[in-house]
Amino acid sequence: SIFGDVNKTNSYFIKMNGADAKKVEEELIAVSDNISFTTRDEFKVKFDSASKLYNIIVYITTGIAILISFMILTNLANIYLTRKKTELTVMRVNGFTIKETKGYLSKESILTTAAGLILGVAVGAILTPLLIKGLQQPDLEFIKSFQPVAWGTAVGLEALFSLIINTLVYRKVKDLNLK
Repeated sequence: SIFGDVNKTNSYFIKMNGADAKKVEEELIAVSDNISFTTRDEFKVKFDSASKLYNIIVYITTGIAILISFMILTNLANIYLTRKKTELTVMRVNGFTIKETKGYLSKESILTTAAGLILGVAVGAILTPLLIKGLQQPDLEFIKSFQPVAWGTAVGLEALFSLIINTLVYRKVKDLNLK
């Protein structure tokens, strides 16, 4: 019921009550060749290995996302600053403070970051269930419900990351040549 599917009985759990697992397996296979037998420990090992694999995939994709985000945000902030250099110099010559000049730069950055976060959540909400369904094994399903804490954490971290990158790049405003 958690996964929204109708239960199709294709396996049974047997409480061994101290019986020999090998003997029970031999007796079951003697009944029919279509029967397979897996002990609890074998099933747990399979589940744990699949779990570890998924965790590795999550770590790798998170690392790649952080690197790509860092490169793209740094590059875009530097390009934006370079494009606006003449305008920013004129602002400084006309008496704007460094803080006011950085505020002018930050307004557009905040708007584009917010738009990117909204678009990212929308695309992620569509693609994530499809990716999870494609990655999961038939005997190991994931709950595909919306997890607000995870999504909120991701949005918050990306916003913080953007703030840090822009703060570092916009420090160059004080070094503008006002001549």
